[in-house]
Amino acid sequence: MGQSRRLLSPFRCGVVVIRLALIVATAAALSACGGAGATTRWLPAPPPTAESASASRDTPAFELAYGPRSQASLGARLPIVQRGRRDRFAAFGVHALGAFENASDFIALPLEVLRAVYGMDGRWLWRRGPDTWALGLGWGREQARTLGEAVLPDRPRPSDIAFGGGGTWLATLAEWQHRTPRWQSTVMLETRWHLAGLAARLPWTGPVADVLGGMAGDGLAWAQSCGVVLRWRPGATWQPLVSVHGDLQVPVDEFARTGWFARALLAASRPSQLGETMPFISLDAGNGKGYLINRREIRLSLGVRHAFF
Repeated sequence: MGQSRRLLSPFRCGVVVIRLALIVATAAALSACGGAGATTRWLPAPPPTAESASASRDTPAFELAYGPRSQASLGARLPIVQRGRRDRFAAFGVHALGAFENASDFIALPLEVLRAVYGMDGRWLWRRGPDTWALGLGWGREQARTLGEAVLPDRPRPSDIAFGGGGTWLATLAEWQHRTPRWQSTVMLETRWHLAGLAARLPWTGPVADVLGGMAGDGLAWAQSCGVVLRWRPGATWQPLVSVHGDLQVPVDEFARTGWFARALLAASRPSQLGETMPFISLDAGNGKGYLINRREIRLSLGVRHAFF
């Protein structure tokens, strides 16, 4: 037991250092966006490139979908501070998500597995004409667990990704948005560098890195995602949109299969002062999320999402 505490302490210290480094980097970006005409806004609206209609399963929003099993999300993004001018500014915020899903039951409410995702990120944004560009850094954590007495029917295999693909990561973000009076397109790229996963791949770390990876619950070395959202804005009421998203999940274990996930979402968004509500139909293919990451399925779902601004 004493050895476990000694090994866990450096990992926690490393996470704290990364959080502090992210905060310091964001503070530097906020300071760099000063100068004439610069203003500071607390609790502003989310950055325009943080697209709430992303087809990613990690989008921090309220969502309920069914087909053929139910899944639900309870999440939100909280912008903390924004500083700069209209054409160039830095933003810092936090986000959290609880994603529920059924592994085998076909009831309407998802009550079998839970995936918790939370983190913070800082973005530097600049505008030029109809285009908005963003670069950022983020820190995040994902954990998976079963609920109540639920038991997963899946049998473990040597090629499985461990720990539901969770763990702690440092993310790099790149986003671009183009707006016209009628159309809006957004492209989002994110790379998650899982800390314990990368440490386990270094040749000189030895078995200590494996123990740290197990304690951190980290099954991935890194993950790459890409998303595109195309909105048609004919007016202030309903906005039809198409959203596609893809993930590539590279595991720590060299014997585990590389995971992938793709989702296409067709929705009609209705903006309001409290955010936007969008009924949708989606088609998923590939690996699941959380404890279902080692399943490969094709799913057609109907659902509704609400994202707070």
